[in-house]
Amino acid sequence: MAITLTDIKKMIDSYADKINVPVHLRPTYGNWKECHPNIEVDKNGQLRYEIYERGKQIKNEFALDEDDLCFRIFEGITFTMAHFFQLDKIEQDQRKFLFAKQEELLGQLNEKWKDRQHVEHQSILKFRPFDDNANLRVEYFKKLRNSGMSYEDAIKQADKEFPPMTKDI
Repeated sequence: MAITLTDIKKMIDSYADKINVPVHLRPTYGNWKECHPNIEVDKNGQLRYEIYERGKQIKNEFALDEDDLCFRIFEGITFTMAHFFQLDKIEQDQRKFLFAKQEELLGQLNEKWKDRQHVEHQSILKFRPFDDNANLRVEYFKKLRNSGMSYEDAIKQADKEFPPMTKDI
């Protein structure tokens, strides 16, 4: 017997309750709303994860199975939730806390999802390493520009004063 949207909703709600996902972050099922995840099961039983923005579909991913669908759903939900937790962590590269919190939340649901997200985070960091000096560099750059320094000189001076960090986790 094919899985139904009602079955999927029960499964998602069960996971969501474990990490106290607010109702407004949970997906819709079979009737999309603007800028919000929606779950569909097409006539062939294929699970789809989609998002619409300004009336146009901006994401339409086919899930391999229920586990893959749940990962896709909770990847987005935990990313948003992690943002809520990290608002006071502006003195360092915010991604450090964001990535760790997202992985922690996913790990509370499924250890495989945590590991899958960790691999994705590592691929991001390979090309964009953590940089705790970024906020300091930007503020110093603004100060230099406001004092009349040229754009190029301000960048050079800010990079010299607060060098970009290159080590990752």
